[in-house]
Amino acid sequence: MSDDSHEIEPGSTFGHFRVERLLGRGGMGEVYEVEHEALGKRYALKVISEEVMSHAGSEGRFRNEGRAMAGMSHPGIVEVDDFGETDGRVWLRMQLMSGREVDGRSVVTLEEYVAAKGGRLTEAEVKTLLTDLLDALGHAHEKGLVHRDLKPANVLFDGKAIKIADFGLVNAAGADWMETQVRNTVMNPGEENTLIDSYETGSRQRALMGTYAFMSPEQREGLAADARSDLYSLGLMTFRMLTGRQTPGMKRASELGLDLDKGWDSWLISALEEYPEDRFAGAVAMKEALGFKVSANKTAKPPEPIPVEPPPEPSPKNSQPTPGERVKSKKGMNWVGVFFILLVFGLALWLVGANLLQRNEDKKDLEYLVDAQNAMVRIESEMIRAYNAAMSISGQSYALVRAISQMEDVRLRRCPTDYQKAWDELVDLWQNWSLALENGQTERANELGAKHNAYCDKLNQLARKHGARVKR
Repeated sequence: MSDDSHEIEPGSTFGHFRVERLLGRGGMGEVYEVEHEALGKRYALKVISEEVMSHAGSEGRFRNEGRAMAGMSHPGIVEVDDFGETDGRVWLRMQLMSGREVDGRSVVTLEEYVAAKGGRLTEAEVKTLLTDLLDALGHAHEKGLVHRDLKPANVLFDGKAIKIADFGLVNAAGADWMETQVRNTVMNPGEENTLIDSYETGSRQRALMGTYAFMSPEQREGLAADARSDLYSLGLMTFRMLTGRQTPGMKRASELGLDLDKGWDSWLISALEEYPEDRFAGAVAMKEALGFKVSANKTAKPPEPIPVEPPPEPSPKNSQPTPGERVKSKKGMNWVGVFFILLVFGLALWLVGANLLQRNEDKKDLEYLVDAQNAMVRIESEMIRAYNAAMSISGQSYALVRAISQMEDVRLRRCPTDYQKAWDELVDLWQNWSLALENGQTERANELGAKHNAYCDKLNQLARKHGARVKR
């Protein structure tokens, strides 16, 4: 539940600061716009919640990470220039971001910026943003700092400059604490105990669901995160900026009909590899791999000109018609017959065109179905592997919850109705299976687990029925 009793009222004084307004809140505390009373300068003040500070070792971690954050200076990282404690509350003083104007309104986060641009950015702009973000990540990684919570809501604009916020904050709170909050929120979406989402005034739950959505596979499984985990998160952010889609399917980016350069294919594959050792070795290598050229203003190719036959040469003025020609001109032409022929020919062309259009639509529907079925096979395979590798009931339940979240991201709008219904039945089965595990209902969990293959087989059979040749 949300608890507003510890929020600082706008207009009140907090240490040397006058509080102007609340910028965002979350399980780690709140972010306020404040003004230093003596200096008259405005900052963003992140006040850490008492719950976070109550965990063992939190005070020492915040002091260590606070020093590390305050000592990190880079144009692509939000500056933290001071930290301390006032009235029993630990705080971090940060650079206040001015935001960027898009179509007459101010946006602060990369998430807001992409949405204001219609959900996709041009390839050239994505490359420019990536170059700046990778420079910042490389600088932080060299100093031993891993972000662990990189997402569009933590990338902020200060005019046209783009900066990463909250470096070291997850380390300060404790990675174990963050992972526990993530799992609890995904398993119990009604509860609002989440990480802070700077400059976001929406729900607390939304903040942490954003965290979960951009987590690397190793983080989702509770394994150790390193610099390559940040690179995975940035790779997924890039895929969404380029395509407007939530998750990569079986197709390469250049095969999605968006006229994307093929250079993105190998780049995204390396960035989004499941295992860290298969990804880019570091931010420098990831940046160097962006060497392919993209057009700043790519437009669709104009249609090929249709060849036109030259008109027949006119007959010489003095030439005389032959007897046969004289007879034809006297008979004239049967215009009614010509009109009828043209009408039949036009109708035939219309029928052929309509048939081709319908075939094209059917082909697109089939492609959506194939993508969905391939996604299901991949998600189910990963879930089984994680479930079998789990060392506890909680780990098994988490494997199911992660699979449910991934299934809900797959687009089914153009898939057949019976296929969508079977999909929902499988998701419901996994949900009930997870709940049975969490509630200690071992017999019920085993019963649901035994039905798992039958539900997956049903989806496979329906996909084949509708023309999708996908092997499970």
